[in-house]
Amino acid sequence: MSTTFLGLSTSYLFAVICALTPAPGEPSSGACCIGDGCHMLTEEHCAAEGGDYQGDGTECTDDICAGPPTGACCIGDGCHLLTEEHCAA
Repeated sequence: MSTTFLGLSTSYLFAVICALTPAPGEPSSGACCIGDGCHMLTEEHCAAEGGDYQGDGTECTDDICAGPPTGACCIGDGCHLLTEEHCAA
């Protein structure tokens, strides 16, 4: 069993940090976008599942897997919901 001292003046409320901090020698995890869902995985596991790893220590939030932001792009007489990059192309 490993132990981690969280520092003077900390309380058990900081125990959440322990759950998010990997033990020495264990791989870090982060948010992994697979389809429309988000899962907390290691980078290796995310790749094996065909996901898009968001980085060590990232968390699944409402918008992390939403993709690039879009907006109205008017071309001729019509408007479409596109990214700025696609609109400029």
